[in-house]
Amino acid sequence: MESIEWQLEHDRDKSQNLWGTKRKVEWHAESAPNQQLVMQIESALYDYPMWKVNLSQIQFQNESQECKHGSMEERSVVRCEFAVMVKLVDNALSSLSPVQHRFVTLRYFSRKPFKNIAEELAMTERHLYRIRQEVIRLFGIAFGWQ
Repeated sequence: MESIEWQLEHDRDKSQNLWGTKRKVEWHAESAPNQQLVMQIESALYDYPMWKVNLSQIQFQNESQECKHGSMEERSVVRCEFAVMVKLVDNALSSLSPVQHRFVTLRYFSRKPFKNIAEELAMTERHLYRIRQEVIRLFGIAFGWQ
């Protein structure tokens, strides 16, 4: 942070118009979710397709009684955990804008890199990072983690 502040002061001395930039950098750092929270939310989004598969597989096993591993009670607990997380993600997805929803689908469910997503959505990567930040914030709220 010191190097950014020094650069801003240095640029101001050169009479460049950077008024307010220092405050914006500090505000951004304060308002951004911490890195651990971002990783938890992104991990949940990456895992969502597998949760849906596991949930349907557990339901099938309970109906057919084919599973020999674990008691019915243990499977019910696991099923409830998957069901809660799937429902949370589904609810959050329904509140996203179409662009945000498409971003989540491409980035987290299809695991495409930002460059490919930017081309597909006809946006800059910089704009995608803004969308990502808003999506992370919305899912943090939906999960009750913020």
